[in-house]
Amino acid sequence: MQQSLASTTTTPESAEDDGPPGPRRALRHRSTDQALQLEAPAQFEAIVDSHLARSRRQGAPLVVLRLTVDSVQGPGGYAAGHEVEQRVLAECAHRLCSRVRSVDQVVRIGGRGFGVVLVGANEAAGRAVSLRLALAGGGLYRLGNQLLDLRLRVGHAAFPEAGAGGAALVRAATF
Repeated sequence: MQQSLASTTTTPESAEDDGPPGPRRALRHRSTDQALQLEAPAQFEAIVDSHLARSRRQGAPLVVLRLTVDSVQGPGGYAAGHEVEQRVLAECAHRLCSRVRSVDQVVRIGGRGFGVVLVGANEAAGRAVSLRLALAGGGLYRLGNQLLDLRLRVGHAAFPEAGAGGAALVRAATF
């Protein structure tokens, strides 16, 4: 099931985009303050496959990133409750979306994971963006009078070096 994390509008890709029509087609977002919510990694693999088809036709590279939340902790190392953690993760999604180009796609996978597709990016660019997103998404978050620390792990995989399909790239990007 797919749902957005924020209240802005999602639309199917434009007719100018030469991606295949149908349910596997990725959604583009009109603003950078949201990420698509996915229930399972297999849904992310399908999105990566859609981007891969376009990359192959255009002869362009592509990088897949996987970010996983290790912990969300408050002062003294106490674990944040589920509701507070979900609010922090929504803000993390916003931070990640605001740090990628409009052609790239950020998705939230399950409860504590994110996936990013960097369109037209090579291995070196993927490494640089993965570091930038780790710094942007991880760190301190303020919710009301609470200060919480979010810790992220980031992995990346480049097409064609790390794999030729969505499943292979997602696996290679998972640490």
